[in-house]
Amino acid sequence: MDVPADKLLDALKSTPTWVLLGIALSALAIWFLPPIFDSVPDNAKWAVPVAALASGIFLVCKLSDTGISYTRARYSRRMAQDLERLNRLYDPIFAIFITCHVTTSSSILYPSLMSRIRHSYAELSFYERRLTCLRMAWSALFYRGYSINGVVDFGGNFPISEIAALLKAEAIYADDKLCQLTRCAHRSRYEEGGNELLTSEELELIQHVGLERKRLRRLLSR
Repeated sequence: MDVPADKLLDALKSTPTWVLLGIALSALAIWFLPPIFDSVPDNAKWAVPVAALASGIFLVCKLSDTGISYTRARYSRRMAQDLERLNRLYDPIFAIFITCHVTTSSSILYPSLMSRIRHSYAELSFYERRLTCLRMAWSALFYRGYSINGVVDFGGNFPISEIAALLKAEAIYADDKLCQLTRCAHRSRYEEGGNELLTSEELELIQHVGLERKRLRRLLSR
């Protein structure tokens, strides 16, 4: 009686991997162990290598299907987690700055080659050890002194309390970097005192939120 191809494929898919592995190993053992192979009837010996090859192919296909299914499931879970992070954390944090306007400006302390040479020359007499002076002077030749400053123009103070409260409420979706940057930004405000300028930690937090939100939106739009 002929078995439909679709039923045969369903039976192979439902066959446990360990069963296929056992069949493949058994066929190989019969094929490559002369005492066992010689005991097989002559009219059936041709079936031994065929069974070994077929079971090996089925085993490879089964393992490939399992690997593909696992990869797809893992990818789907990661996409779902990224969507939750975007909706519950990064979009709400980004929305906080709609009414809290932050202005940033950048500056370069040593824009020209001559300014970097003067800075390098100053490093030669700044340290006690000659080797340290030479190393720092060499580094100063390539150091442009790029810095970013920021200030809240209007809309209150930097909303670190709101961001921290949101992270506490949605802690299960918060990544380690966001938590660390928020913690450092919260501590830096106490260390800086009444300075109106934003701290470097606060600026880094703003930059991370913007970049990560953009990355997640681009990733989820594919």
